[in-house]
Amino acid sequence: MRAKSEVSTFKFKRVVLVILSIILVSVFVVESEAVFNAVLQNPNSSDTVIRAKLREMALKYNIPSVILMGIAYTESGWKQFDANGNPVIHYNLSGSFDIGIMQINSVGRSDIDKLKSDIFYNIEIGAKILDNKWKITPGIGDRDRNVLENWYYAIWAYNGFSYINHPLNPQGKHYQDRVLDNISKLIFGGDTQPLWTPVQISRPDPNSILNPPDWIPTPTPYHYGDLYTGIYEGDNARLLAGPESSIVLVNSDFSISFEIQNVGTTIWKNSVFSKDGGHHAVLKISKGSNLKLVNALLYSPVQPGGNNVFTFKISVATEGQYLLNLQMYNGDNPFGPSIQASLFAYNLNIEDLSGAFDNQFKIGDIVPIKFKLNSIGGISFSSLVQITLKDAAGNPLYSTFVDPDLTLNGATEEITAQSIAGIGIASNGQYKLNLKLFLQNGPMQAFPSEDTTCLSPVFKEFEKDFVIDDQRSGLFVDSNPQGANIFINGVDTKLITPSFVALDSGNYTVTLSKAGFINNNFQCTVQSGIQTISKDLIAISDQVNLNLLSQSLDFGEIYTGISPFKNISLQFDGSLDEVGVVGTSSKWISVYPLSFTGSTTFTVSIDSRWLDEGKTLTGTITFDTGTVKKTVSTNVTTLLSSVVFSLVPNKATVREGENIFIDALVKSSINPINRLDLVLSYDPAFFDVNSIAPDNLNFTMNNISQDRGFIYFDGMSISSNSGEFRIFTVKFNAFKNTSGIKTLINFNDAKAFSNGEEQKNLKFGSEIQILEKLKLPGKVTNFSTEDLIGKIKLTWAMAETGSYEVLEYDIFRGKIDALSDAIYIGSTVNNVFSFTDTGPFERIPYYYWVIATDSMGNSSEPSEPVKIQPIVFSNTFLKTVKLEFYIGKSYVYINGIIMKMEVAPFIKDGRTFVPVRYVAEPFGAQVIWNGTERKVTLIHKKLIELWIGNSQAIVDSIPVYIDPQNLDVVPFIMEGRTFLPLRFVSEAFGAAVNWDSITKKVTIEYKN
Repeated sequence: MRAKSEVSTFKFKRVVLVILSIILVSVFVVESEAVFNAVLQNPNSSDTVIRAKLREMALKYNIPSVILMGIAYTESGWKQFDANGNPVIHYNLSGSFDIGIMQINSVGRSDIDKLKSDIFYNIEIGAKILDNKWKITPGIGDRDRNVLENWYYAIWAYNGFSYINHPLNPQGKHYQDRVLDNISKLIFGGDTQPLWTPVQISRPDPNSILNPPDWIPTPTPYHYGDLYTGIYEGDNARLLAGPESSIVLVNSDFSISFEIQNVGTTIWKNSVFSKDGGHHAVLKISKGSNLKLVNALLYSPVQPGGNNVFTFKISVATEGQYLLNLQMYNGDNPFGPSIQASLFAYNLNIEDLSGAFDNQFKIGDIVPIKFKLNSIGGISFSSLVQITLKDAAGNPLYSTFVDPDLTLNGATEEITAQSIAGIGIASNGQYKLNLKLFLQNGPMQAFPSEDTTCLSPVFKEFEKDFVIDDQRSGLFVDSNPQGANIFINGVDTKLITPSFVALDSGNYTVTLSKAGFINNNFQCTVQSGIQTISKDLIAISDQVNLNLLSQSLDFGEIYTGISPFKNISLQFDGSLDEVGVVGTSSKWISVYPLSFTGSTTFTVSIDSRWLDEGKTLTGTITFDTGTVKKTVSTNVTTLLSSVVFSLVPNKATVREGENIFIDALVKSSINPINRLDLVLSYDPAFFDVNSIAPDNLNFTMNNISQDRGFIYFDGMSISSNSGEFRIFTVKFNAFKNTSGIKTLINFNDAKAFSNGEEQKNLKFGSEIQILEKLKLPGKVTNFSTEDLIGKIKLTWAMAETGSYEVLEYDIFRGKIDALSDAIYIGSTVNNVFSFTDTGPFERIPYYYWVIATDSMGNSSEPSEPVKIQPIVFSNTFLKTVKLEFYIGKSYVYINGIIMKMEVAPFIKDGRTFVPVRYVAEPFGAQVIWNGTERKVTLIHKKLIELWIGNSQAIVDSIPVYIDPQNLDVVPFIMEGRTFLPLRFVSEAFGAAVNWDSITKKVTIEYKN
């Protein structure tokens, strides 16, 4: 994208120029120092962070992420800065230069410093440029943005859509082919993960590309990007928060909640009943062979990216462990991952044995608390007691947890906990102690936590009254937040706020100390009685605590080719101002997402491509915030599978009428394989079989037959016995869309024989979604332009809607009738069908185009170009400027050219008024507005200063009256426009003003 600026220059006094020069030099020095410091503070981000940002920006601008990643790697190797910390700059022979990771060209840009220092901004500008190149280059195929092959021209245009990159040019740079070469490579980043999943993008026949290029069909076979797949595919969901495990009481009602995010492309519809076609969640509760289903309905729509908390009311009747499985549904159709959790139900009663509350206590006394637990089953628990101190009205004063360090194991046990009566008490009187009991069984917790949606029931709660009667002197010390250690004269009292400290009369130094906060020191004088003091603690701003709820992940035993997943919940305490990153020690560990800035749920997967079979492997996952680093260990044991059958791609999205190529692969660890018998199944309601092509190098198909929905391969002989190889390719035609659901092409049966013995095997199919045939937005019509002074107004009619709703209209401007050489100048949204281009302009003809873009980024054909030459008067030296105004007419003639005005001239207080710009700009004057002083300054051959509501002006430092005969004639503002008296301004510039009372015409003639 290119933009130019045009600056009007004026001859000022020499002293003014000197002062401006000094100011400019000072600004340059300050900005240069700021840029230098910014470079030092902005080293290259990790490949993990860059990968995440490239994917984010690609999907934001409807670009398959592998395309943007490949361009960034080809341009800079994913580097914003060189080894010395300086921005990566490439200087061109033309005098321009290219900047940073996306190598943004400097021509016409005013954001060069930010492009140098801000890698995320550089990436986003690169994505916006590529998006616009897609819109202005000729289409390929049906212009489906999710087909990687359709991006050949746009990649080409990113480097220059000219013959220099034409594939038939023997001296050409062939930029787009270099990008595709890189995309096909397996390249590892600094985090040991592949930068992207390599893909062999099919290329067009060079002989089919004209010069200049025009429409060509999509090269085959097609490959699909990630615009409609993965977490962005139709209906999809992911877990944000939920219980990993919980314990509950039998025969009691309790709630379990899951916070689910809509990460698909559709709006979740609210549902009244579970079968009415809306979206809802189903929780399966199983114990042994018993299964219970609980529905949680959606009561309001959820937009893509939005969240919803599904809460399930549950009661279980028997003791033991229960497995929970959450699944999202759209009507009867499941979607998204299956989310696992567990709970443990127990049978327990609690008897209150406390009886010591009738006594009076002094501040600081120990209050004994006793109760008895009767564990009916043979289950081992540890306990936790929450003690809350309240005043007589029931207002909480202080709360703490006490661990009695006692384990129950199927027996009646008496628990004794202690509380200091003085905590939270400032004076004598009646108080209450409230007790709540929580239990823990192994890793399953029922303790209260702010960061979990699994809020376990309170199993026992009771209160007791007691009386404080204390005549001693001392300090009652509190802090915000509470829980600070109290030191008196440097000695630790072993108390934390809020607490009473008994002290004799005298002067003391009190220190409050709390982790993560600055120590608070103050002087205090103790007299008779109890003195209350409360202090605020200031947090240390850069504290970051990273708490992992899981310290290890054991995936157990898996077969290669299967990727189980497990969620890790992270909890942050304090502030986190920078992006945290995730790193892994091994290629076989995959983590999503790869960066974080707050509380996040991560999905960890095993990537079987990097696993050695028959081994137990250990790795680590590191979460690094820059100041805090935590590590989780990961273990997996792989089992040998003799033969693995798979279909590639394993997941894809196609459109009606398109072909999709499905490759059948076999991976074998035994020798020899003598025979394969396979049955491939598909849904004939959606697919036709076009062709079946064997891989002649590896096997011979002796007998192939078809039935509706099935292809039979019997008695295939194998010449390649071990390793992984392709055995055949089936070309399907997707003739009907699947209405948002997915359909499978699968191995209905697969058998492999070695020396007559059938071998154990695994089978993996292909999940396909067929979208309706893509219909692009309609071409923009009724496109017209209107000349204004120094700007062009464009209007057009609403474009016809295609497969998706039209979201915006993009406007392009060029100096020649070639859209590929045009620049993007802006866009409109929300069904706005007009745009005003304010330049800057030269006095030459310009061409304009408008392109409609839908919500998925698909673009219409460009409108027919409109040619127009703007009327530009500023920064010119015409010998004569003649202006003709008519009272009540909203137009002006400028040197005989009619120009529409926003408002018509009118007479007020006996003088004609017009908006300031219609007088100043044709003369070539500069207009400066000072909102603080409400002052208008006009600069040309003279310096004219006027103030709103003031009858006096200053012309070249000399005060003059605007109209000496009528002091009511003053500049004023009406409807946001500044109006000046026409005669005064014109004559102040030396122009002649004539008034024709018959035609009510004002003529102004100005000569340079």
